[in-house]
Amino acid sequence: MTDRGRVLVIDLHRSFLGAQRVLVDALSGAPESHDVVVLTAGEPRLGAELRRLGIREVAVPMPDAMASVTRRKAPSPKAVLAAAGYLRDVRRAVARIAPDAVVVNTPKAHVVAALALPRALPLGARLHDVLPPSRYVRVLVGGLLARRTSSAACVSDAVRRSAVGLGYRPERTVTFPNGAPDVEPIGLPAGPPLVAVVGQLEPWKGQDVVIRAFAALAPAMPEARLRVLGRPVKGPAFARFLRCLAADLGVADRVIFEEELTGVGEIYAGVDLLVHAPVQADPLPTVILEAMALGIPVVATAVGGIPEMVEDGVTGVLVPPGDAPALEAAIGRLLGDPAAARVMGDAGRQRARERFSRARYLDEHARWIDGLLGTRPPLAADGHCVGGDTDVAILEPQAHG
Repeated sequence: MTDRGRVLVIDLHRSFLGAQRVLVDALSGAPESHDVVVLTAGEPRLGAELRRLGIREVAVPMPDAMASVTRRKAPSPKAVLAAAGYLRDVRRAVARIAPDAVVVNTPKAHVVAALALPRALPLGARLHDVLPPSRYVRVLVGGLLARRTSSAACVSDAVRRSAVGLGYRPERTVTFPNGAPDVEPIGLPAGPPLVAVVGQLEPWKGQDVVIRAFAALAPAMPEARLRVLGRPVKGPAFARFLRCLAADLGVADRVIFEEELTGVGEIYAGVDLLVHAPVQADPLPTVILEAMALGIPVVATAVGGIPEMVEDGVTGVLVPPGDAPALEAAIGRLLGDPAAARVMGDAGRQRARERFSRARYLDEHARWIDGLLGTRPPLAADGHCVGGDTDVAILEPQAHG
């Protein structure tokens, strides 16, 4: 048992996305190891999850002008003015909480903490994304965030390379991946072949490429079905486009759009194959960890941290991003050879248990926090945690699925 230092976790996202799901998982064992308080912008589902875990939440609602700021461009004068008042509110809340260390889980949280908190307070940052190398981001990281950060924890080597390239100090930047869920493998699916693509409906996620690949394959596999599971995050336009695309390609009756499924058992019921085809770097997709844990083979694009997860030809198949013909061939290969697909799924489950163990993830996360508190030596600063590959990092994902 470690000393119970008080840890303040700051998450200022106003939606419950991948970074928030991972945070809840990371904090699931926190009440036994640390005295944790989470400061939020008032996101209701995150608050509900924290109450379920018995973790205290302090909500400091964020002004709309500040919430609209992205890491793609510098904030407007109106946003700067709103941020000044918000920094004051956060500073007062933190003073009442009196933490021994602070961990930030989103980009805005990192900037707010770097500006508002006393410099003597240890600051750890969870990095969830391959960051855009824009001038604005480079100046922000090099001029503020890297200097103020005691340790940055990255979910993949791809994220770490991005972070170090932007100015985070290599000796203070570690990698350990999120943990795969503890679930039983699914049995052999019954019924027609079912392919699933799971994730928020956004152009960078590549669902349109998957639909094109499926449509090209459809004549050769007339019983196959495609489940597109996810909801729009930034408006309904892309979701409407995907439905129109399926209709234009003549597969509208074979492409199933669903939004409300929850839990891995419901999401992956009857699924033979997961396809995840982002066209931009995806740091460490949760959906791939879920599929691997369930023993479902994966076809994915070789971007971001995905090649660190899927071993091409062993646990699944990797293809170039945006390449519909290559995606079609990979899907057809695995649907056409169920025995080989099952072998890949079993290998993926073994890889999830060995490299992406949830128990290891929770242990390394607790050890990382102990390093911030000074109750145990910091994790090795060679890019990986002591004992193997495992998770942590800073800025929120591009909305992981």
